[in-house]
Amino acid sequence: MTVEIHTSDAIGSDGSLTSPATIASYAVRNAKLTAGGKLLAARLPHGCKRYMRLNYVVSGTIAAGSVTSGLVWDVQADMPDPVTATGF
Repeated sequence: MTVEIHTSDAIGSDGSLTSPATIASYAVRNAKLTAGGKLLAARLPHGCKRYMRLNYVVSGTIAAGSVTSGLVWDVQADMPDPVTATGF
């Protein structure tokens, strides 16, 4: 699975980002895909514009599940920044 952070200055009438740019990309190992598990925790990279979205791409087969994301004040101490980040 790959998790990407996209950003843009504007959104369209349908709520989608207009000309989004990928500002970070994180590889997540399939072993992290467990019920109730944490996929990643990362600081927002420099270059964020007014609007952002989290996009994930699944490679291979996953039976079922859901992903919940959110913004918090800071990354928790028990979740180090991912070392597989690219796109900065």
